Amino acid sequence: MARFRRKRKKKPVAELKTARNTSPRAETAMALKKACAFMFFKYGYSMTFELGLKSWGKRRADVIGNKVSGDLVLIEVKSSVADFRADDKWTEYLEFADRVYLAFTKETARKICANPELKERVPKRVGVLVLGDDGYMKIAKKARRVTVEPDTRISILARLAWRAGELSKRTQRQRERVFIED
Repeated sequence: MARFRRKRKKKPVAELKTARNTSPRAETAMALKKACAFMFFKYGYSMTFELGLKSWGKRRADVIGNKVSGDLVLIEVKSSVADFRADDKWTEYLEFADRVYLAFTKETARKICANPELKERVPKRVGVLVLGDDGYMKIAKKARRVTVEPDTRISILARLAWRAGELSKRTQRQRERVFIED
């Protein structure tokens, strides 16, 4: 007796990609990043997502912004209380920017403020941003400005310039030939 196998329907590639990347925490984090970027655009900053701060990308800032004056602001996004508890590496980012902020949803910020142990984990110089009900980011606590070492500032600004380049290893996969006809 011959066996017949039923052919499985393959899902389109687009559906597979969205199915893998639609965790509520990832969506919340991306929304917080965008809200922070739009808020700092208002103050004259150019914003970049996921910039490597150290070599080999071991430490990446969620959002980093710079002004023409060279002022650097770094924003670390925390999508939940569990994310805030589990991640301590953001404290190493304090040396890379003049101002450092933590961005939370309104519910996450409320839970952190209610818990004294969690509230103590936010250093005094770090500011707090909270996403309001109206969809705009608001400053709940202003960050204290600290001057960054000149070598560190140059390193970060060079990384931002390299990342913004139209042709780089990040944007081009291979060389292209260019011919000019006379």
